[in-house]
Amino acid sequence: MGDRIVTQVNDDVFEFDFAIAGTGYFVDPTKRPELADFAQHIALWRDRTLAF
Repeated sequence: MGDRIVTQVNDDVFEFDFAIAGTGYFVDPTKRPELADFAQHIALWRDRTLAF
């Protein structure tokens, strides 16, 4: 599968080109020069809701 990130959840397989991971701190991507150009495409935890 080369240089891709591959994960499996139940029967679904997901492939990604890259991952941005973090926990325990807050970074505003729009304020980081290296992320600012594509910050609008970065999903934050606050953008997600959990349905139980």
